[in-house]
Amino acid sequence: MTIDAATPYANGDAEVLSLMDLLTPREVCPDTYSLPPRPDRLLTRTFGGQVAAQTFAAACETVDPRYVPHSLHGYFVRAGALHEPLTVDVERVRDGASFSTRRATARQGERTVFVLDASYHVREVGEDIHIAGPPDVPGPAESEPMNLECVQLLSAFEFRGPGRIVKLRGKETEPEWRVWARVRDTLPESPLVHASTLIYLSDFGPLMALHAAMGVDIGAGSTSASLDHAVWLHRPVRMDRWVRIDMHAVNNSGSRGHVFGFVYDEAGTLVASIAQEMLLRSGRPIDTPATAEPTS
Repeated sequence: MTIDAATPYANGDAEVLSLMDLLTPREVCPDTYSLPPRPDRLLTRTFGGQVAAQTFAAACETVDPRYVPHSLHGYFVRAGALHEPLTVDVERVRDGASFSTRRATARQGERTVFVLDASYHVREVGEDIHIAGPPDVPGPAESEPMNLECVQLLSAFEFRGPGRIVKLRGKETEPEWRVWARVRDTLPESPLVHASTLIYLSDFGPLMALHAAMGVDIGAGSTSASLDHAVWLHRPVRMDRWVRIDMHAVNNSGSRGHVFGFVYDEAGTLVASIAQEMLLRSGRPIDTPATAEPTS
């Protein structure tokens, strides 16, 4: 997923340039890539969406352009260190007539932090149907801007959403994290750039939805961490145009929550689906309080 350094960015947005640099693999040796860190003043460990997107971007480097990514499944093994680069080793599991499969391991030194399986498919002609989203959701032009500037890892994006609320460190945001989002500047044309950008963002919505469902304020004595993550890429998407992300928490038990999400373009076409299980320790007294520290 090589990004041309001469690509014109309409606004020259420094945060978008930084995001593109973050998602650009550097080949170390055949099928091994290095990706840079991004320190964040609010985080003590690397953002899971960053790890997933960087690992996915590295895997894409080994795939023939005739194949387009359609799904990825990953496990967060342990927390990533904020100031250390990521090394990704890619295994070429199979290259078939219609599908290619890659397995990638992301590590910092000898510490594995994330493992990923990704599948790629040669485009085929077939029926085109999808579930429709809610018909009464206001569009981005009718929605209020959401100020998430305090969240540095999201600084390359702008958000708009309706007015229902749940607290985020004492601020107001969405209860199910039904939100419009886009990158602040024009991105390169490569579909892999847009897919990687979507994967980067896909790890934030589940956190919002689960905290909302549990009635737990983020940062108010709770501990949360992504455990495993899946994304299905149904259709091409442009992340420099508005997309609507609908996240729904469907279960929480044993301090593990389960969230499903759907991503629509502005025309209402389903472009991706998301599923995640995550750890959420609310800090509330329960029958058997959890005492173990999270590994990610």
